[in-house]
Amino acid sequence: MDEHDEEDIQNLNVRVKLRLLNALLDGWVSDEDLDAFQIICGAVTTHQEGIYLKVSSTSAAQSSATSGNAPVCGRS
Repeated sequence: MDEHDEEDIQNLNVRVKLRLLNALLDGWVSDEDLDAFQIICGAVTTHQEGIYLKVSSTSAAQSSATSGNAPVCGRS
C-alpha cells in the first residue's frame, strides 16, 4: 500500500477493492492487514460504494479468524 496514494486507491473499480479487502481478511489478520484495510476503506468515494463493500466484505469478516472485532467498510 505504501506505493499507492489515496487517489490511486479511489480510482480502483469497486470489485477490485472488494477483492483486496477479502484477501486481507483471508487467513491470519496482521496489524499491517488492518492498516491496509483502513486505507482502502478511507478511499471509498460514494455512499453506494461504501454500502456495497460493507455488505460484501461482511461475510469474509465474519468467517475471519479475528478476535470478533473484524473490520468492515462503509461511510454513513
